[in-house]
Amino acid sequence: MAEFKKWFLENTEWLYNIIWQTDFIFFDFWSFGHFWSGAFLILVFLAYKVKHKWVLLAVILFLYEIFEIIIKYFVFNIFKPETFVDQITDFFVGLAGAVFSFYLINYISSIFKSSAKQKIELSITSLFTSQTIAFLWVGFYDYTSGFVPYS
Repeated sequence: MAEFKKWFLENTEWLYNIIWQTDFIFFDFWSFGHFWSGAFLILVFLAYKVKHKWVLLAVILFLYEIFEIIIKYFVFNIFKPETFVDQITDFFVGLAGAVFSFYLINYISSIFKSSAKQKIELSITSLFTSQTIAFLWVGFYDYTSGFVPYS
């Protein structure tokens, strides 16, 4: 377990870089993960026509924050300590991702005929997926800028 903890902390260290912090708001690179989580969840809920999608989303985001606390304090101790402000910000950032995704899908879908709606939703989902992969690539492989070919 100690090896996993060491590996996890080494590979997620970059996510703890603080972007912006006040007494009431806390943004670090983990915030992007929370934003994308909300965006993806609402897309899944829309695709499966889930009732009460906003309530379910809020519950899942809240439970995830509780899960982080449980993992941190009671099981593996693999996450660095989070402040209460960070946890609240993470919750609202996840909701913001969902709102962004929801309105983007609805706005774009309203412009096109209903037959194109699935193609638009697939395109938006592909965009989110590619951005997530790019984000992870930059973080996990210490990519900074420019192309460096393998030698």
